[in-house]
Amino acid sequence: MKKAYPDFKKEKISSDEIYYILPEQEKEIIDNFLKFCSITAGNKKVEDIRGIILQIRHVLEIPLNTLTLTNVRDFLAVLNNSSKRDWTKHGIKIILKRFLKWLYPDWSSRFKQLSDIKLKKVSTQDRYTEDKLVTQEDIEKMLRSAETLREKALLLLLFETGARPQEITTLRWKSIKYQGNHGLVHLFSEKTREARSVPIKESVIHLRRWYREFSFPNVRQADFVFPATKERDKAINVTTPTSSGMRGLESFTKSFQNNLQKNSWDMPETAECQAYILTPETGRRFRPCWRRSITLRK
Repeated sequence: MKKAYPDFKKEKISSDEIYYILPEQEKEIIDNFLKFCSITAGNKKVEDIRGIILQIRHVLEIPLNTLTLTNVRDFLAVLNNSSKRDWTKHGIKIILKRFLKWLYPDWSSRFKQLSDIKLKKVSTQDRYTEDKLVTQEDIEKMLRSAETLREKALLLLLFETGARPQEITTLRWKSIKYQGNHGLVHLFSEKTREARSVPIKESVIHLRRWYREFSFPNVRQADFVFPATKERDKAINVTTPTSSGMRGLESFTKSFQNNLQKNSWDMPETAECQAYILTPETGRRFRPCWRRSITLRK
């Protein structure tokens, strides 16, 4: 058992490296568990589960099919003493509990009903405080430094929709419908397996300009809006850096502060356009109806 929970990203320990050195029996166990998870989870979620299981195995340093109650307790002690956020610890515990129940038919007696894996409601509010979010001024600076029409359209669309990186990178032209100077973007999330329509305004002009100057000839409605530089049928990578300072899309889309306050657009009153809900009685609670809620106190 490792004495401390590693920072896998900082130490550059990849899931594939951990998996590669495992014996075939353990690889088969993990693969079968992932097949079981794929019954209810999408590809992205299954990949996340794979990473967590391999991290757990790396910390335990013993085969996953030989675990005892003591091993589980020792792992939980290492996890609880780590610097990871409560939400991250919570997620790891959920996967561990599910895995043990799946692998061990006698899990209830073997691990004392898994009572040591305490799951409590945790808040992500500290991750999205108002002072940490990208501001309109930040966006304007990035737009000024953007070198291409693609970057400008990408930046503004991310900021205006608050969408997940995967939803934007897999977006196709046929999923954007214009209504004069406004529009609707039809998104699909691999994470939730749900589709939704999001109203846009500020990014419309940049999307139209990008369409006219598209990087490949004869734009097709089935084309990705943001394809890879040299491959038309491949979406842009979520970690592709841009000249405007975006070192990837993952962290950028967490910031949608100003966009959440733009709920007074001159758009038709349809269910599709009701993207944001403001509930003043809880302070200022900005809830894009497809993302987690955050509360910013007055």
